[in-house]
Amino acid sequence: MSTEPDALAERDRSTHVGAVGRASDRSVLRRYWPVLRILIALAALAVAVWILSAHTDELSGLPDVFRKLDWWWIPVAMVAEGMSSWPSPECSTGSCRAAG
Repeated sequence: MSTEPDALAERDRSTHVGAVGRASDRSVLRRYWPVLRILIALAALAVAVWILSAHTDELSGLPDVFRKLDWWWIPVAMVAEGMSSWPSPECSTGSCRAAG
């Protein structure tokens, strides 16, 4: 399909919708996407809480797990994760850019 203004106004024979109409549909989705994303996240959170509330007896031992947990390794793991994502000097030469 051409990007000329006349070609954009043409109707597609199979869908009977012009390319201009499809672009306006995308703009409506772009406009409402932040709100939709929040609503989808809230719905997922509600489902998670609903599922967890149905299994409270299975989660009764969770405080014991947190009490016995060795918390010292969490900062160590965060530092290791940060160092793994830090770009090395080899990446600045372009070898990492070629790899993606």
